[in-house]
Amino acid sequence: PEIGESAESLLDYQASQRFSDPDAVRQYLRQAIGLLVDGKPHEGEILRADGTILRTEAFPRPDGGSVCIVSDIT
Repeated sequence: PEIGESAESLLDYQASQRFSDPDAVRQYLRQAIGLLVDGKPHEGEILRADGTILRTEAFPRPDGGSVCIVSDIT
């Protein structure tokens, strides 16, 4: 993913890195989109298959957008 990509693109990428089961992908996308629509800041951690741990933070913007920060905290 690159700076400025759409939330849909980033969520699709995250899901592809985490899950191989289509049902798990759909559930993840529903939850992630729900957090974005909620409009409140949120954070979490993602454990990838290779053992990498990513910290995610999302902050809503007044214009309806969101700033998402992903950091490798391994």
